[in-house]
Amino acid sequence: MSGDGPGRGPSSERRKPPHTPAAGRPRSEIDVLLDQPGCPTCGFVEQYEQSFFSWFEIENHATAEMRAALRSAMGMCPEHWRRLIDEVEEASVLAPVSSYGVAGALDHIAGAGVPGACPACSARAFATSRASRMLIETLDDRSCSGRYASHAGLCLTHFRDAAGAAGPATLTLLSERMSATLDDPHTGGSGQSLIGLDTDSRRRCTWRQALPSALAAPTTLSTLEQQLLVSACPVCLAIGQSERRYLEWIVEAIGDRDRSLNDDPGELCAAHIHDLALSDPGSALWAMDRRRASSRGVVRRLLDILAAQPTVGSANRGQVWGRKRSSGPSDLEAARTAVLDLRPCRACSTGTIAERRALELLGIALELPELTAAYERGHGLCARHAVQLSPGASHDLAARHAGTRLRLIAWELDEARRKSAWSCRHEPAGPELTAWLRAPSQIDGRVFLGGPAEPVER
Repeated sequence: MSGDGPGRGPSSERRKPPHTPAAGRPRSEIDVLLDQPGCPTCGFVEQYEQSFFSWFEIENHATAEMRAALRSAMGMCPEHWRRLIDEVEEASVLAPVSSYGVAGALDHIAGAGVPGACPACSARAFATSRASRMLIETLDDRSCSGRYASHAGLCLTHFRDAAGAAGPATLTLLSERMSATLDDPHTGGSGQSLIGLDTDSRRRCTWRQALPSALAAPTTLSTLEQQLLVSACPVCLAIGQSERRYLEWIVEAIGDRDRSLNDDPGELCAAHIHDLALSDPGSALWAMDRRRASSRGVVRRLLDILAAQPTVGSANRGQVWGRKRSSGPSDLEAARTAVLDLRPCRACSTGTIAERRALELLGIALELPELTAAYERGHGLCARHAVQLSPGASHDLAARHAGTRLRLIAWELDEARRKSAWSCRHEPAGPELTAWLRAPSQIDGRVFLGGPAEPVER
């Protein structure tokens, strides 16, 4: 990517011969990505994220602007924490990032308000918007229309992004290509043509497999006491175990041809379909077919309305709506809205329910002295969940406990930094060396899918 640091193409498959753009039009980054298989926006965004993390490791992590952003965001979101931990090996980078995240989490517990956006997520949002804009501008050139129509086109996620901004002519082209993808029963393989690229799926799989088994005891309180012995946020653990249990169940239900699946109004989101693809490819194809079926009618409806739209002027700029025939702009906007609406993901829903129920249970149980003692000996809630308990004694206990553990980790991070000095080379290393790994778990336990922050084989 021009000026954005090193990057890699979206696929290792054989590239198509270079395309010569129309005379007088410079070759854009989208032109290059349309020479390769896979969703062009996925490819652009992944290149941009690679550039972001490369420059982050080299120098950007130390800038005042980035330090402030990391503190505001309590570090990074779970997905980008995992990428940072997986791809960056230098403690000189990981430890400071954890320090900024811990400082932000302490601000959050003290009532600083809603955390800011993850800086890597902000970079991704910018890249997605830029890719959509460039694609729309490229497709406004009629010489490119046939080329896009013969390409695999956008995945469903990025089709929705572009659908909200494209004018009628370009939206028609995008919708026709998406309709062809949805009608093709052989769309699959990696699934990128339908559900896009997901570079985090293998990391999620690794940490999900490392989750401890769900515990069961004679009573609700004794079960909770056992859960508090796990060195992880009990609410994040409940979310991770619930999502894993659902994914295991749906694989079994699909294999058994369970008829109850036909009556389920939900479907799986792209991320959970990617998760299934790693554990059971056949179930992932079933989930993709279900998503294809639910999207097909919505896209066809959009195409029908677009076909009835009279327009004057450019496809994307200065549009003037002519006399209404069988449908008008309000119908088009309603059809756009239908495309942008997502059906609920059943795996996400089960995690959300588990989160709510676990918070409710802890809010009640932490008022019991025997549970309070067990809680104070353990990991306790992460900073994200400690502030979500209803006001009262349980909330105060969780906030105080999380704040104390965060200050302890901050001390360890500072101790590790001190011992790295040449003058302290005679001092033996201690447990403070792993504080950078434990910090994300204490800030937001979803980083490790709810499990303990322990090194795992990758």
